[in-house]
Amino acid sequence: MIKKIKEITSLSYEQAQQELQELLAQIEAQSIPLDALLAAYQRCQELLAHCRSKLNALEVQIQRIDGGMGQPSVTAASLDDESDIPF
Repeated sequence: MIKKIKEITSLSYEQAQQELQELLAQIEAQSIPLDALLAAYQRCQELLAHCRSKLNALEVQIQRIDGGMGQPSVTAASLDDESDIPF
């Protein structure tokens, strides 16, 4: 947790996800001092929001592409439903 904290908006999805996983592992392993735990939790919340924002923006772009081609739109919810997979 000593490493320099980057501005979240400058992180790619993959970078934010990696940092989030590292922080969660430290929290679960109880390797973060108690006085730094709240800051780590807040950082996790910010990273999670950033990842969700990136995914939502991608979903909008996919819907625009699909909408312009007459294809049904793909949503995160529809990707979770395996019953619609044709193979």
